[in-house]
Amino acid sequence: MRLLIVLLLLFQGVQGKDLGKVSGYVGETITLPSGVDPSWTLSRIDWSIFINTTWIATFYKKVINTDRRPEYKGRLKLDEKSGNLTILSLCQSDALEYTVELLSKERQNVVNKIRLIVKQHLKQPTITAIQSTETEAGCTLLLSCSSPDNGVNYSWEIKPSCRHNSNISQSGASELLAFCQTSADPVNVTCTARNNTETASSDWTSKCKGPDKTHTSRDRCGLVFLFGFLVGAMVMVAGVLVYHFRGKISKAFQLF
Repeated sequence: MRLLIVLLLLFQGVQGKDLGKVSGYVGETITLPSGVDPSWTLSRIDWSIFINTTWIATFYKKVINTDRRPEYKGRLKLDEKSGNLTILSLCQSDALEYTVELLSKERQNVVNKIRLIVKQHLKQPTITAIQSTETEAGCTLLLSCSSPDNGVNYSWEIKPSCRHNSNISQSGASELLAFCQTSADPVNVTCTARNNTETASSDWTSKCKGPDKTHTSRDRCGLVFLFGFLVGAMVMVAGVLVYHFRGKISKAFQLF
């Protein structure tokens, strides 16, 4: 049958097509189109890789075989009507040029090629706390955000809103310096890494709560006044008691 296809290519002047490129992500599923004429009824399909025509999926005599290569075992699905090949659980090693040879029941044939590009999804960035200091005035935060992926841009979001500034360090990470005058609620920070196609974010929550606005300066003055009043009252009561019992106290001292 292989020889028959070659002879058909030679004598019938079969023209193949470059189907271009398709892209998929590691761990996901991708379908490689065969490029067949929809009017064809296929009698044979041969998907192969490498220049030595290593078959990975075939359809012949109404039998589909997708277990020809151990690295693809259990990961291929071949559609006998369209000739399309589906690859499950994409691996980085699947990034190759694929060739499909198609033969119809009317002895029409074609050889098409398609290249598969396999990409990695953007990984979540990592937030590292360099400094988190709580003072009477608020919280001072110094954070670093880094990504294992190259060529990404960073952005920061802080809730509640704080005065902040960021820059890129020599290591390529983004550093955030923020001063927050917060209530008793913690500070929530989000770092987002993005490239041309994707974004990925990580969250970080500060244990630094900043000043508690429930204790205002007026409250502090009231507490001081109350404390002073209580001390004064205690002194007055002690004086009254001493005056009232002065005779007994004098006699008690004379005994000594």
